Amino acid sequence: MLIIIIMRFMSVVTIGSIFHEKKGDRFVMMSMLPRGLASAVLATMPVASNIKGTETFVEYTFAVIVLTNILMTIGVYFSEKRDNRRLVLAE
Repeated sequence: MLIIIIMRFMSVVTIGSIFHEKKGDRFVMMSMLPRGLASAVLATMPVASNIKGTETFVEYTFAVIVLTNILMTIGVYFSEKRDNRRLVLAE
């Protein structure tokens, strides 16, 4: 999970340095890191092939899916709250 966050951070910094108008969206881009169905399906493949030591892949994968979706939800909530506050101040 830490690798996902580090890679996302590096991507957001790179995009922010290339597209300067996107700097205000860094928080939203940083929070958009959920994993999904593809990772869940791929995690079941070694287990289905009876490869020893892969029994916990599915559990870890589903934990990452749930945690990244929770983090995204929190990030979007606070980002929208901040944007609404900015709109009210601009009026």
